[in-house]
Amino acid sequence: MWKTLPDPAPSWWDGLAREDSFLVGLAGGGFGLARADGRAIAVDAYLGSDLKSRLADPTLTWAPPVEPYLTAATTIPAEGFHALAFAADGTDVIEGVLRQGATLGTTVDFVRPPTNRPGSPSPRKDFTTVFTRAEDRAFVLGGKSLADNATLHDVWMRPVQGAGEWMAVALQDFTLGDVLAATWSYRDHRLWVLDERVVKGDKVARLVRIDVYRGVVTTVGEWKRTSSFDRQWLFLDRDGVVLLAATSKNHHAIARFAVPPLVAHGTIGVRMAIDSHPLAFAPIADGDGYSLPLVKKVDVEENQDENEGDSQNNDKDDKEKNDKQKDDKKPKDKNNSEPKKQEVLSVERVKTLGLKSATLSDISKML
Repeated sequence: MWKTLPDPAPSWWDGLAREDSFLVGLAGGGFGLARADGRAIAVDAYLGSDLKSRLADPTLTWAPPVEPYLTAATTIPAEGFHALAFAADGTDVIEGVLRQGATLGTTVDFVRPPTNRPGSPSPRKDFTTVFTRAEDRAFVLGGKSLADNATLHDVWMRPVQGAGEWMAVALQDFTLGDVLAATWSYRDHRLWVLDERVVKGDKVARLVRIDVYRGVVTTVGEWKRTSSFDRQWLFLDRDGVVLLAATSKNHHAIARFAVPPLVAHGTIGVRMAIDSHPLAFAPIADGDGYSLPLVKKVDVEENQDENEGDSQNNDKDDKEKNDKQKDDKKPKDKNNSEPKKQEVLSVERVKTLGLKSATLSDISKML
């Protein structure tokens, strides 16, 4: 649903041991913080009643701050929003998540002013959202119109806590394609967007940086989409530099685009790595490293056989059990087939991403 922000902080909502944590729904009901070590800490007692109701609403789109730290490049106080809930049709921010002490809640829970603003985007689906605490802005990008299913090429923004209404960003000599991913970088004060267009019959991915106040768009690169990587995310490194992550059925890739601070045009340094296992969703950077939400395949029959042995074979002696364990890697079923595999989420913690020097042309390998 969203991630916590790991500053050295008095509350676990700001990160546990400098580690980002995901707020997720638990299998038995309720909500918890998912840790990199596989544990989940139940947090229902620390959630306001209206927030729990909102979390149970599958139509809402949740957007955590893009910043890797609560105080990253911002003067907005710690009482600022920890996440925003966008309406199902993308027309407004309908709720924000705040903290009082150790409790998270909505503006309703804490009797604060509502988050809605006038002049909102048109109703849509499949839109992309971005929330930046550093810039105090919420963005809605693209999607498809609910009126006629036409692709929308617009960018809308509004202040989150400051005064002001929704406004459309007037893009100069630029038409937005189908948005694949987006983020805001407080390093160069630009909205980064990865989109897709059809050019002479070919699908082309394009990475751009948008100055949302002047409407000036700078293209970082364009690449034909020929690889097996079919899902992409943009997110921030610990220093505000933009990272691109992509996944295929068997691999994931991460690239870093280093730009000089506050420079609209300049040399972009690229580093990149491709590794095994697909990603379940976007990786995150925090004060102690990176969390990689990998999808791994494990044998399911091994656990099933172990459970059956507990319930049906209690009379077997230790020798028989040891012999069975030695045979675990052999085919299990009557047809002498390989053990069935089950996909599981494995959040791996790494200190570094192991990126190597690359060129902009290399990015085509992950698009």
